[in-house]
Amino acid sequence: MPSTVRDLSELTTIDNADMFLVSDTSDVVNRDKRISRLNLMGTDMVKRIGTLTTVGHLPQFHDDNTIKGSGIHYLDVARLGTAQSYTALATFSAGIKLGASPTTLNYYEEGTWTPALQFGGASNGLTYASQGLIGRFIRVNKMVTVWATLRLSNVGSSVGNATVANLPFPTLNLFNFRPPATLAMGGMSFTGTIVAITVHNTTDLILQLITNGVAANLTNAAFTNSSVLYVNFCYETT
Repeated sequence: MPSTVRDLSELTTIDNADMFLVSDTSDVVNRDKRISRLNLMGTDMVKRIGTLTTVGHLPQFHDDNTIKGSGIHYLDVARLGTAQSYTALATFSAGIKLGASPTTLNYYEEGTWTPALQFGGASNGLTYASQGLIGRFIRVNKMVTVWATLRLSNVGSSVGNATVANLPFPTLNLFNFRPPATLAMGGMSFTGTIVAITVHNTTDLILQLITNGVAANLTNAAFTNSSVLYVNFCYETT
């Protein structure tokens, strides 16, 4: 590795125990832009010229009070360019704190879940159409957003109050915590407006029918063999 680098556009890595030196330090703005696109891999500063003075996190090399260049150790600054990746950073066990926020981001997950339409807590003989059962979710810290499609091919023989079960995470264990979901449906028979709410510390959505401002539990009587239900629900987990 050369002791002085004048064109950093092609320099992407530095071998262990290597250090790089930036010349032309009068061009501070452009110098920093070039440095920010490097993937620095060195461990010790071994390429030194003249006297070393540390200014903040930027060591500056000088001779007779004239700055000749600046070097950056990888432990102080390690940045990736837009075309680079660093797969070694797999986890941050302590989480990430963004800006001045007191909240630490320590959980992120994307995945699938298996929704289940139930009547009276059961689903005897209930079947779904081909590709008619879909559930996806994204969780960021305690906030969970779920989507579901439930398209029936047979409503089955179970009777009772209708629920959508098996949310991927339980709702917050807070008394009277009942956030609503957004629903769309088809192939159903009812008069009024269908809504969905949950009860604290459960993984179920309770389906209700609002008629003239009065809520009552929705039952299997509203469903047919061709019913379809779409769910969008955002809630806080424990």
